[in-house]
Amino acid sequence: MAYRFGLFAALAFSALSGATAASSETVTIDPTQRFQTINGWEATVDVEWDKAFEPYKDEMFRRVVDEIGINRVRVGIYAGTENTDRSWDRWKSGEMTYKQYRGFRYVTKNDNDDPFVINPAGFDFANLDWRIENMVWPLQKLLAARGEKLFVNINYVAFTDQSVKRGVRGEYIHDNPEEYAEFVLATYQHMDAKYGFLPDAWEVILEPDMVEEWRRDPALIGRAMAAAGKRLREAGYTPNFVAPSVTDMANTVPYLQAILSVPGAQDVLGEVSYHRYRHGSRRVLRGISYAASQIGKPPAMLEWWFGNADTSILFQDMTEGNNGVWAGRALPGLIQLQDGRLEMPEDTRFTSLYTAFVRAGATRIGTQTDTEGALPLAFANPGGSVTVAARSTGAGPVTVQGLPAGDYRLFWATNTACGTNLPLTVGSDGRTGFDMPGEGAFAVTSLPPDPAIGDEFLTNAKSARCPRGS
Repeated sequence: MAYRFGLFAALAFSALSGATAASSETVTIDPTQRFQTINGWEATVDVEWDKAFEPYKDEMFRRVVDEIGINRVRVGIYAGTENTDRSWDRWKSGEMTYKQYRGFRYVTKNDNDDPFVINPAGFDFANLDWRIENMVWPLQKLLAARGEKLFVNINYVAFTDQSVKRGVRGEYIHDNPEEYAEFVLATYQHMDAKYGFLPDAWEVILEPDMVEEWRRDPALIGRAMAAAGKRLREAGYTPNFVAPSVTDMANTVPYLQAILSVPGAQDVLGEVSYHRYRHGSRRVLRGISYAASQIGKPPAMLEWWFGNADTSILFQDMTEGNNGVWAGRALPGLIQLQDGRLEMPEDTRFTSLYTAFVRAGATRIGTQTDTEGALPLAFANPGGSVTVAARSTGAGPVTVQGLPAGDYRLFWATNTACGTNLPLTVGSDGRTGFDMPGEGAFAVTSLPPDPAIGDEFLTNAKSARCPRGS
């Protein structure tokens, strides 16, 4: 028998929670309609944390993996890694402020005059090492405990104008493709030797339309990719580049065309990436999706922070953008510290219901609804489990149909209440139902609980998705 809340009680509660009027909603899934493969849910690991977070870091890592579904990280590596000024250590020791450090971290100093001969003493990987040891390692261990692998995307960052604004003068050498290629290879060799793993992807340049040396010649991205790809292959590594990662979505296709004009660049391109800070229209999104499909590469929306990437954006990027990778926020922004308790902000509270139960390698499958604003998405996971998530537009009954028979779990959230790990059963008719107490979102999944985690977050009182007091 399907699990159902008492409708009268739910509607009474919705009046207290300020929910909209009662309405019914039906979501139908169609497993025969198959779309893109989901390669990962990404978060950027940041270095500037509020010190109040320190006692909660381990819990936060567990929650972003188990309650949000993060299985991919973007790890920044600054251009100034090729320098010997020890700016990272000087900031961490208090010798300089964070604002001062931001000026130094993009200034390069050539390791030598020959880009084909790496001088290891000319590189300072202290910043990268800190990120790996303090942020990547914990996430790797958590995913390994459930038999999965953390996807590590190393992202080259060179906001050279920040150095100029802060009066830090110095050279910038990575607009020379061979010097850039040397930098990439040096990083791979460092990670290989010290940590025994390699980047799963290398994001070529963060927001090149904000960096003068790259903005004036977008084909430089392609030349850098071709040169770095050649060097990596010669060293026995497999290149997999992410580009162009522009700030302005409207720049994605022109930059991609410039990249593809360079012989050898397309061969090492793995994803077509974009950020959403400007010109994020559906027309532009469809243009990106089409351009990526023409070369057989998945689109990836990798940044629109500060709560902007909500369920409507996720739905667009999945259905019209055909994204294989999606990122909503950085760490620790995905989960925030409020009065000694880790809680999800509103955007994550709802998007996490779409992402938490979808594993790498899942396939998006068809959905249909007559309810405007429901934004349904469904996924078939490796191993056969199915997850469907949608928005609820008000208090009332919800029916999900087209599901394979079996045992399911229900998770839901509004801005004032939540339901966690509630049992549902789907019979031979493929239908199940429940009552939503108000506007919010829900997920119905046959993905079983992770035995490595147990019931740690599977109650309302323990879930970071649940608003305080729910």
